[in-house]
Amino acid sequence: MEGAAEVGSRSSSAGHTPSTLLQPTRVGARRLIRASGVDLDVGAMRVTVDGVTLDLPYKEFQLLRLLMERAGNLVPKQLIMDQVWRPGHPDSNRTLEVHVLRLRRRLRPRPDSPSRLRTVRGHGYIFDILDDDEE
Repeated sequence: MEGAAEVGSRSSSAGHTPSTLLQPTRVGARRLIRASGVDLDVGAMRVTVDGVTLDLPYKEFQLLRLLMERAGNLVPKQLIMDQVWRPGHPDSNRTLEVHVLRLRRRLRPRPDSPSRLRTVRGHGYIFDILDDDEE
């Protein structure tokens, strides 16, 4: 069984070195986080995937923002629960898994769209940096 360290290092195997955080870039007055064909407009709370604008519920938007800020890195479940919900929030009803499942579906607007969210069983999630981001 692989540990979190092995998974974190494997996520960079496509020639990427995961950064600690992807900082929003300014495009005019907008603050955007861009990775793997996803544009997340922080101020407008708008997400565009492969040119398709998504209408995300607030918690899914916050979850995606947290994962994209740490793109290519393992984000532990407890950190997600503490930052997207509240510190110490119990995940008794599989809240996180349900939100990730919904978000994963939304991030694939077309059947040929790549999967961007990876589950690391027992540890957390990774927003994968796709090869087209190497430019």
